[in-house]
Amino acid sequence: MNSSYAEFKSEDEVSTVQTGGNTNLKTYLFKSKNSYQWTNHLFSLNGGYTYGEAAGLRSAERWDAQARFARTITGHLGVFLSEMIEANRFGGIDRRYNSDLGLTYVLRESEKNKTSVELGYRYTIEKRHEINDPEFRDSKGRVFSKTEHKFNPSLIFQLSGEYLPNFSRSEDYMLNLETSAAVVLNQLFSLKISYLWSYDNLATPGSGKHDYTFSTGLLAKF
Repeated sequence: MNSSYAEFKSEDEVSTVQTGGNTNLKTYLFKSKNSYQWTNHLFSLNGGYTYGEAAGLRSAERWDAQARFARTITGHLGVFLSEMIEANRFGGIDRRYNSDLGLTYVLRESEKNKTSVELGYRYTIEKRHEINDPEFRDSKGRVFSKTEHKFNPSLIFQLSGEYLPNFSRSEDYMLNLETSAAVVLNQLFSLKISYLWSYDNLATPGSGKHDYTFSTGLLAKF
């Protein structure tokens, strides 16, 4: 690779659902992924926000922000370091801070398909809404895999899975699965359909273990 190689990429997604009459429902979802590639270094800044109202009352609100640095060691092997903060009002999470360190490995990379895995360590500080709840500080593992397949220039499919075992409290493990399909409309815009399923084996009191988000929105890439 040329020593002066540099590239910036941005991917922004907006989804909205609004109904009226017998059912009054509003849901807004925004995601932004930004990266700067300089030779074998990759800097990323990502974020997301979801807000929902039902019958005029707030029914959903969560957000996250992540800064990440990755460096390629060989053609397929790399290291990464990231810091993430997230909150989920109706999931009982006031703040959750995640510090990650690990390895990345590209299993396959071709014109049509790219598949990679990540193995790492995560340190989490979790603060809940309830005043009497303690502040949790956990050591976790992280196993993540993602594949992207281009069936043709106009149809792109993605599938990812994440497993987070908890070394401090073994019963508090988490799973995340996400699948999506994007139909390319033109050089800038795509129509994206995605489904995210999350499982927390030791959810906050009053919250369910399962959570999912199904969205259809407009995706802009440049």
